[in-house]
Amino acid sequence: MDRRGFSARRCPTRTARLPRQPTSWSMSSWQDWSQQVAAQIRAAYRDETGQINPASMAIQHTVLFKFPDLKDDAPLQAVVEQFNALEGIKVQFTAHGTATQNKKDALSTLNWPDKTDGYTHCLFVVAEDPEALKNYLHSDAHLKDWMAVVKPWIKGIVVFDSRLKVPLDPATHAQLHPVLFRLKDSVNAGELQLHVEKFNGLDGISASLEPFLGQKFLDLVSWPDKSEGFNWCLTVLARDADALKNYLHSPEHKAWAASAGPHVDASRGPPLLVFDVPLRLKR
Repeated sequence: MDRRGFSARRCPTRTARLPRQPTSWSMSSWQDWSQQVAAQIRAAYRDETGQINPASMAIQHTVLFKFPDLKDDAPLQAVVEQFNALEGIKVQFTAHGTATQNKKDALSTLNWPDKTDGYTHCLFVVAEDPEALKNYLHSDAHLKDWMAVVKPWIKGIVVFDSRLKVPLDPATHAQLHPVLFRLKDSVNAGELQLHVEKFNGLDGISASLEPFLGQKFLDLVSWPDKSEGFNWCLTVLARDADALKNYLHSPEHKAWAASAGPHVDASRGPPLLVFDVPLRLKR
């Protein structure tokens, strides 16, 4: 165990070699192969005790806010500048939309319905490791300055912690498209991961699928669970709005929806939150 309480064994990454596909088609051979993939993907998320283990990995801390009455975000952006002065932390705060379009116009350009459930802004935090995230969460900048400027406006919040598995560079990908899901335990993680690998073959797209890091992680950073039951995050980076639109309307995305759809959990409200913001930070 290292000084942060994590096992020294590193988890396999998303790029780990998957089992070889069957050379001849039969229902049983493909079912066996799918089960092997699912087992390998699940193993990549877990340590020896069965707990999700983010040791030595950057953390993606995605926070969605409902600020329906916020008109001037300058006081919030001033605090974000303080966040970016913290060691091991990079942060951006943006309203739904693109670099040149507001939410309404962006959704019209994408020809995509509003699936934000009223969430208006995204605070996107990248921490180099869990310790950096913990220091950020308990800093005066966060606990005092940030809480003070958001308190008059906040009508709702979702906080989701996952591993960061996509490269962040606005020069390559101008648009960030995080999607939070509530999925039942019946979902086949390996099957979904295969769809994500196909997303990564699309022009101008980089994507990853990661589970919520869970209670063990929250205990380590000493922070309450504000995930609202969302347990998976599909993070998609797009070169521009055209690449994002092509992805959303692609056969690959439709196949994803067909696989995930039967396993969404709507018992706590909308089973997914879809957000779009311009990517501004680089890692």
